[in-house]
Amino acid sequence: MAVTYFFDDGPFTYLSPVSEMSGLPVATQVTADDYLAYAKSDLAGDGNQGPINALGNAKRSLHLMIDTLLQNYGMLAQNTKLRFPEKLGLLDDVGLISFNVFRKLNLERNLAEHEYTVPSRGQVEDFVDVCHLLRLAIERLGESVLFRAAAGLRQSQEHVLLALEPAQGLLNIYELRNPRFDKSRVFGEPVDYVSTRLDQGERYPNATVSAAPVRGLALAHSNRAEWAPLLTTLISSQQSGDRQATVVHDGVATVWVARHFATNEMAGTEIVRLLGLEKGSMGTGGVVQNEDAPTDLRPHERT
Repeated sequence: MAVTYFFDDGPFTYLSPVSEMSGLPVATQVTADDYLAYAKSDLAGDGNQGPINALGNAKRSLHLMIDTLLQNYGMLAQNTKLRFPEKLGLLDDVGLISFNVFRKLNLERNLAEHEYTVPSRGQVEDFVDVCHLLRLAIERLGESVLFRAAAGLRQSQEHVLLALEPAQGLLNIYELRNPRFDKSRVFGEPVDYVSTRLDQGERYPNATVSAAPVRGLALAHSNRAEWAPLLTTLISSQQSGDRQATVVHDGVATVWVARHFATNEMAGTEIVRLLGLEKGSMGTGGVVQNEDAPTDLRPHERT
């Protein structure tokens, strides 16, 4: 099924996914799951050795999980020598994991405080539990990573192919030549966009892709202001779960992505009024849901 996401702000006007893959694991002799299992086994022992070893193994598991998530989205290869807080900052920059989560849990402080002392068994058990929950979250985030997508660049009005190269830590941009445009109406305006086609089991953009990239971005910490907005939108298009079909044009369902924001009932009611959505209702998490919008999503597959 050919799917296209449209955006009313940000670096892209639209994204048409071409290929998705599961994340690439970091090649190590001992996995994050192994370290976490060692930590749980260490906690079963008596005396000081148990919590000390458990904390060390849990820390190794946490750091390897973060490296794995960075590699899944191409952010490890150029940043292997970063300190742990800086790696967390990259994940925060692109909206994968909020740095505030780690601040609230005081994970780094706890690790530093207990480097040469005996941590309490209860504190280490809590830390191991947190690592287990993070493992589940990171596993989900790596299940489907968008590697290729046709895109409309808002500023230059170009139509390009974005290609994420995780092993090299690159985001390459290819020119789409002689594109075959599809048309729709999005946010009340007509729009031309490049969709995709299925050919012998492989999906391709409806255009000729340049043989070499016209631009390549190294996903390094030093230039994150340049690439983070692009990667953030790629990620958000895959992670967002609140969508509504607002228009069907030529057999294609246009999908709008809901925006989340912190609010309360009074402020939310005022926002609804200002947006002219009095008939709508405030959904969970402060999402404005327009009850008049059709919700039956049956997009037509284009081949």
